[in-house]
Amino acid sequence: GMRIDNVVVQVDGPEVPILDGSAKEWAALLRSAGSVSLGRPASELHLEEPVAVTLGDSGAVAVPNASLRLTCVTDYAPPVLGVQAATRQIGKSVFERELAPARTFAMYHEVQAILDAGLARGGSLENALIVYDDRFSDELRMPQECLMHKMLDLLGDLAVLGMRLCAHVTVVRPGHAVNARLVGRLAAASAVNRPG
Repeated sequence: GMRIDNVVVQVDGPEVPILDGSAKEWAALLRSAGSVSLGRPASELHLEEPVAVTLGDSGAVAVPNASLRLTCVTDYAPPVLGVQAATRQIGKSVFERELAPARTFAMYHEVQAILDAGLARGGSLENALIVYDDRFSDELRMPQECLMHKMLDLLGDLAVLGMRLCAHVTVVRPGHAVNARLVGRLAAASAVNRPG
């Protein structure tokens, strides 16, 4: 999202802090730190043909494109979410304005199960948006904030490729599991396309 391909991050603790549940503060820190050119172009993955995966009721497809474009379609039971869809051409300004501020979220009925399992111990209303049937735990930062967070998750999962992806990626009912499956298939396509 910030167009930074080579960075060293040092963490004093077991994991990167969740902060407010978004990437907004991380984007601000990277912007303030600045960047320098390494004097060579970033590695890119250009697809020769579509790559598609499914997992349960989720699916993802990446088709050749000149740069990274993401489409997400979500479908949630709570009426305040329902079915939502959006497409974004990924660039620094779109990332900082529309994706980075989108907070992580959880359905109200799932929160207790997560806490009972000993997970999300650092979670609170300060770093997660809770979705009720008829409202959210806090005012949304932007329209379709939950959808934008799913797009942010997808962008983060695609970063595991270690190169800039030039494709239009569409995910229906996105989640880390289907995203990871797509990344695995893209990595395999990248190995096939590499010279030598």
